[in-house]
Amino acid sequence: MPLSKEQMNQIWGQRLQRIRTNKSISRQEAAAFMHLSVQQIRKYETGESSLTLGRLQEFAALMGYPFSLLLSMLSKSDKEPSTTSEEEFLLYLFRQFSPAARSALLDLIQKSLHPNQ
Repeated sequence: MPLSKEQMNQIWGQRLQRIRTNKSISRQEAAAFMHLSVQQIRKYETGESSLTLGRLQEFAALMGYPFSLLLSMLSKSDKEPSTTSEEEFLLYLFRQFSPAARSALLDLIQKSLHPNQ
């Protein structure tokens, strides 16, 4: 059975709050960036108010994420393995590299982690 609008607002709001706090951005900073009150940010994060696509785009810009990445992060099922917003962003950036660059980057990371091997 599909979730109600109220349930979706609450789930997405909680996820937005988690993403914001993981980036160490306060509600005050978010409110100033988005030209909103702190109370309105709280309402979005608690699910009391619905987010528009425009507000989600502003939130993505605040986080420094592409809009599509933020939507992907919000849409993940709670049953899927949990990843942090930083991990999601790293994966997004990694996918922008060519296959050869990905391979070189992975080699560099492995050598950094195990320098004596």
